[in-house]
Amino acid sequence: MSGMRRRNNRQSDVPPKEWPSQRRRCATSPNYESPHDEAMEMIDRLVQDEETNSKVGAIVEKISTL
Repeated sequence: MSGMRRRNNRQSDVPPKEWPSQRRRCATSPNYESPHDEAMEMIDRLVQDEETNSKVGAIVEKISTL
Protein backbone atom coordinates (compact mmCIF):
# COMPACT_ATOMS: atom_id res chain seq x y z
CA MET A 1 0.00 0.00 0.00
CA SER A 2 2.92 2.36 0.51
CA GLY A 3 3.42 2.81 -3.23
CA MET A 4 -0.24 3.58 -3.90
CA ARG A 5 -1.53 7.01 -3.19
CA ARG A 6 -5.18 7.88 -3.15
CA ARG A 7 -5.86 10.44 -5.78
CA ASN A 8 -7.25 13.60 -4.38
CA ASN A 9 -10.29 14.66 -6.36
CA ARG A 10 -9.69 18.37 -5.95
CA GLN A 11 -12.21 20.76 -7.37
CA SER A 12 -9.73 23.61 -7.25
CA ASP A 13 -8.35 22.42 -10.61
CA VAL A 14 -11.66 23.33 -12.25
CA PRO A 15 -12.27 27.06 -12.65
CA PRO A 16 -15.50 28.10 -10.93
CA LYS A 17 -18.41 29.01 -13.17
CA GLU A 18 -20.21 32.23 -12.48
CA TRP A 19 -23.92 31.66 -12.23
CA PRO A 20 -26.35 34.58 -12.18
CA SER A 21 -27.40 33.62 -8.64
CA GLN A 22 -23.85 34.30 -7.42
CA ARG A 23 -24.15 37.96 -8.41
CA ARG A 24 -27.15 38.63 -6.20
CA ARG A 25 -26.00 37.59 -2.78
CA CYS A 26 -28.36 39.80 -0.80
CA ALA A 27 -30.70 42.70 -1.46
CA THR A 28 -28.50 45.16 0.43
CA SER A 29 -25.46 44.37 -1.72
CA PRO A 30 -24.59 47.08 -4.30
CA ASN A 31 -24.29 44.35 -6.97
CA TYR A 32 -27.76 42.97 -6.24
CA GLU A 33 -29.83 42.21 -9.32
CA SER A 34 -33.34 41.05 -8.66
CA PRO A 35 -34.66 38.28 -10.92
CA HIS A 36 -37.51 40.61 -11.92
CA ASP A 37 -35.11 43.33 -13.14
CA GLU A 38 -33.07 40.77 -15.05
CA ALA A 39 -36.22 39.38 -16.70
CA MET A 40 -37.45 42.86 -17.62
CA GLU A 41 -34.10 43.65 -19.27
CA MET A 42 -34.35 40.46 -21.33
CA ILE A 43 -37.91 41.31 -22.38
CA ASP A 44 -36.84 44.84 -23.35
CA ARG A 45 -34.05 43.43 -25.53
CA LEU A 46 -36.46 41.03 -27.22
CA VAL A 47 -39.08 43.70 -27.84
CA GLN A 48 -36.49 45.92 -29.54
CA ASP A 49 -35.95 43.18 -32.14
CA GLU A 50 -38.69 43.60 -34.78
CA GLU A 51 -38.76 39.96 -35.92
CA THR A 52 -39.05 38.70 -32.37
CA ASN A 53 -41.63 41.36 -31.62
CA SER A 54 -43.91 40.17 -34.43
CA LYS A 55 -43.48 36.52 -33.39
CA VAL A 56 -44.31 37.37 -29.78
CA GLY A 57 -47.37 39.30 -30.96
CA ALA A 58 -48.59 36.28 -32.94
CA ILE A 59 -48.04 33.98 -29.96
CA VAL A 60 -49.90 36.34 -27.63
CA GLU A 61 -52.83 36.46 -30.07
CA LYS A 62 -52.97 32.65 -30.22
CA ILE A 63 -52.84 32.37 -26.44
CA SER A 64 -55.54 34.99 -25.94
CA THR A 65 -57.92 33.08 -28.23
CA LEU A 66 -57.59 29.84 -26.24
